[in-house]
Amino acid sequence: MRSLLIIGFYAIVIYLVNLFVVDVEEMVISQVLRGGDLDIPEHVFLESVEQIRFWSKFSLLFSILLFVLKALTVAMLLYAGLFFLDLHHERSLKELFDVAVYAESVLVIAILLKVAVVAAGEFSYDQYLMYYPLSVLSLVGSDVHQVFVYPLQLVNVFEFLYVFLLIYFLKEVVSLTFTATSRIVFASYGTGLACWVILVMFLTVNFM
Repeated sequence: MRSLLIIGFYAIVIYLVNLFVVDVEEMVISQVLRGGDLDIPEHVFLESVEQIRFWSKFSLLFSILLFVLKALTVAMLLYAGLFFLDLHHERSLKELFDVAVYAESVLVIAILLKVAVVAAGEFSYDQYLMYYPLSVLSLVGSDVHQVFVYPLQLVNVFEFLYVFLLIYFLKEVVSLTFTATSRIVFASYGTGLACWVILVMFLTVNFM
């Protein structure tokens, strides 16, 4: 129950910061209008804007759902790592879910930092989507092939801190050495993350 309350807190903070600091809807509209003549009728464009406004009302619920799904996925990966090392006895999925939720805090900070930087600068919607603070992509710039955008976003300081927190909190649960816990996290979460990145790159290639 406590973990769900923490997830709710994460989602509410992100929702309020985005609501009052960054107007994503205005970014989308401005970018479309700056693109020149629209290839669609005006009434269709206005209907699309209304659709964006309608679904934005549910963004808080979507955020909570995504946080829960991600934490549950990470928990199952960690459990699989413990299972293959025969260390899963007396370890519940709830404990590992808590580990994932606590570690997520550093990624929430990354989102808030992103919003603060975007609010202080002049970003188009595309630039807003591509920007991730303290990432390799922010160093090399946006002039990279679309396939490599997500992997370069993912290589960032906050992701390394997230992995460190996974190791730290998991170590408290399983009572192993830092080195042994690191191996579990790298073998489970690391493998899952690698598969996810490959899937995203594959989908990017096929839908470009």
